[in-house]
Amino acid sequence: IPMNNITIKNVTIITSNGAVLSVTNAGWLCGGYFGGSNIIVDSCHVEGDLSNAYNGGIFGKNAGSTSGSSVTATNCTFNGNITGTYAAGIFGRNAGNNGTTATATNCTVNGNITGTYAAGIFGEKAGINGSAIATNCHVSGDFTGQYNIGIFGRKAAYNGGSVTATNCTFTGTATNHYSGGIFGSESGYGNGSATATNCDVSANFTGQHSIGIFGRSAGYSGGSVTATNCSFTG
Repeated sequence: IPMNNITIKNVTIITSNGAVLSVTNAGWLCGGYFGGSNIIVDSCHVEGDLSNAYNGGIFGKNAGSTSGSSVTATNCTFNGNITGTYAAGIFGRNAGNNGTTATATNCTVNGNITGTYAAGIFGEKAGINGSAIATNCHVSGDFTGQYNIGIFGRKAAYNGGSVTATNCTFTGTATNHYSGGIFGSESGYGNGSATATNCDVSANFTGQHSIGIFGRSAGYSGGSVTATNCSFTG
């Protein structure tokens, strides 16, 4: 059943005694498939690790999965390590899919990422046949897993979707293969569109096929990728 016109505000979750989010698809604050019209999470803070597949620091997998949904995280922070496959600091995998919109505004993630396909703000396939937007989002940490990304995970804007990153930053290191600072590999895959504007990356990339703004094979299979006024130092 879709949930509409919900605002969650000023919630703080701080784990203790090594507690981790170990349930597949879940978020620390909102579970998997959490969607509806005008869902807003505002000024929420999470400190805890993500150790299972598809986890998200705020929203779990498939946030905004109901047709016409809009889900937003604004002024939110996640501090913790991300070891789960496909996990991400704010939105889990497939956020903003199938005609829905997922938005992260003024969000910050601090932590190390080791899980394969894991990312800082949005997990893999954000905006799949839908829309995902990151504005003024910042990620810092060290990436040691394959396909680790600062803002948008692998295959953002997949299958005709649209994703944008504006005024976003990544600071840290990436030592494994196929990593990217703002977008992961195969962004815009399958006639999708991925755009980075005024984004900055300050990081050392030492793995094969790892790049500052867009990862390997961006714009693959008919996709479109654009970077405007972006910088990379490393």
